[in-house]
Amino acid sequence: MFAKFESTLDHRYWYGRWTGTAWDCHEICAAGAFIDGPTQPYYSGGIVLDHAEPSIVYCSRQVNGQWEIYRYTTPDGGATWTGIPITSGSASKQIRPVVVRNHSAALKVLWLSGAYTSYHLYDLALMGSIK
Repeated sequence: MFAKFESTLDHRYWYGRWTGTAWDCHEICAAGAFIDGPTQPYYSGGIVLDHAEPSIVYCSRQVNGQWEIYRYTTPDGGATWTGIPITSGSASKQIRPVVVRNHSAALKVLWLSGAYTSYHLYDLALMGSIK
């Protein structure tokens, strides 16, 4: 996965895989703008692959002005994606998802929740999903 920047206010998450002869890349979703103000305009909320299930990614994307955690799945090697929210209607930023390695069925993803102004000014809690 990687982020492409159409502009500082329009980050996009992409999925790429090697076919054996070429890279096959497809857009997963729009990620929104930068998460921490104009000092780092190319700093997205984050995206991560579930290495145990490579057809699943988790990302932080801007929805209605707030960053939320989403789970995206692909049935066709990344050509198409379907997303469902893990968080919604949050009062603070939900960013930087991380998939738990060797996870159980119960706890697959962790992320940071709270105030994030810059990489040196934040007040975050560690959250997890048991969905």
